[in-house]
Amino acid sequence: MSSLFGSMSIATGSLLTEQAAIGVTANNVSNINSPGYSRQRPDIQEGAAYFNGSQMIGTGVDLAGITSVRDNVLELRIQDEMQQQGSLQAQVDSLSDVDLQFSTENANIGDALNSFFDSLSNLSPDPSNSSLRQSVLVSAQDLVNQFQSTSNMLTQRQFNLDLQVQQAVGQVNQITAQVADLNQKIATSGMPQDQLGEYVDQRNVLLQNLSSLIGNQVITADDGLTVTASDGTALVVGGRCFAVDYSEAANGNPQISVGGHDLTNSTSGGSIAGLLQVRNQVIPGILSNLDSIASNLVASVNTVHEQGYDMNGNTGADFFKPLAAGGAGAAASIALNITDASQIATSSDGTSGSNGNLNSLIDLRNQGIINGITPTDAYSNLTFQVGSTLSNAQSNLQSSEAMVQQLNDQRGAISGVSLDEEASNLIQYQRAYEAAARVLNIISDLTQVSVNLGNSSATV
Repeated sequence: MSSLFGSMSIATGSLLTEQAAIGVTANNVSNINSPGYSRQRPDIQEGAAYFNGSQMIGTGVDLAGITSVRDNVLELRIQDEMQQQGSLQAQVDSLSDVDLQFSTENANIGDALNSFFDSLSNLSPDPSNSSLRQSVLVSAQDLVNQFQSTSNMLTQRQFNLDLQVQQAVGQVNQITAQVADLNQKIATSGMPQDQLGEYVDQRNVLLQNLSSLIGNQVITADDGLTVTASDGTALVVGGRCFAVDYSEAANGNPQISVGGHDLTNSTSGGSIAGLLQVRNQVIPGILSNLDSIASNLVASVNTVHEQGYDMNGNTGADFFKPLAAGGAGAAASIALNITDASQIATSSDGTSGSNGNLNSLIDLRNQGIINGITPTDAYSNLTFQVGSTLSNAQSNLQSSEAMVQQLNDQRGAISGVSLDEEASNLIQYQRAYEAAARVLNIISDLTQVSVNLGNSSATV
């Protein structure tokens, strides 16, 4: 290697190595805005030397490989936090729609309750006034409509959440299939993972997307990468993926499973968990409270109304249609029983001018007929519950987003591309390339001189 041809080989190897390093730098710069990209680093090392007699002779430089710079532990932390963020984001989005129905900016049950009792109060001074009586029926019907529309909205929201869960399950299956495919490519490449930057970066992005959808655990071993659900059920094992199935349980709730194993109650992260929590816990709780308000209100108004007399001297009938025992579905099924304003039992003694029973109906406004509290207070508490649940989810989401941002900043400091650093590297590789090229030119000239000398000697 100490010959001119040996030196030429060293210079040529240097050219190729620096050219590859320049290519790595160009790739880094071009991918500076690529999501999940980990900057690459050319591993340049001294070529293996050899002994020529008692002298060790160098062989130049080698490109040992191209390594992606990443912190695998940090990648796992980001994926874990993405599960929390995905769940909270789904809760906030779902609860925001629910909260609109209870917003003071829109017509709601609280306004309808006040209007109903106000109409009774307006009728009290003149209980035989037909237009005021009709106003009571109109406000009562509006109250019925508000209960029904709110209940129907919540039920429709549950149906929409079912569709969202089903869609998210489809996305999970697409991602796990892609992760399994990348696992297979990485396993069959025969190269270390840190030198398969493109495949590993793509897989990490997919794993983050998967984490935002469903709670999972990622296990990396010598024989490949495994992804399991929160309870340990396998989703991806090496090059194999296991589909998540969506179905409807006997009670009508959505159910997700893998190979017949139910994951519905064990899913602890990702948007699917957030959607299921709102769909199966939060909304049923709101509906239950709404039904309680409706059933207790109907029972109390009917009880008082039956004690009075209408305009025709008849004993008061049920003001609202009686509801099923237990109150389940009361808000959705509440309806007026009387259809004629003359049937409103305002009188306590059968005379048309009496308002004794009407005043008893008005008194219900300030009585604890809804589990010990007034109707308006009961609805206010329900509104506060909805708003508080949304506010807590929003606060937790902000904290989670801040944590994800902090982790991504840490990742950027390790794996992100710095234009200043790449520019410095590019100049360094350029200068080395130019120097190697000059060496190669000089050796070429010397070789030509040697050839010419040899030709001259042969002629002589």
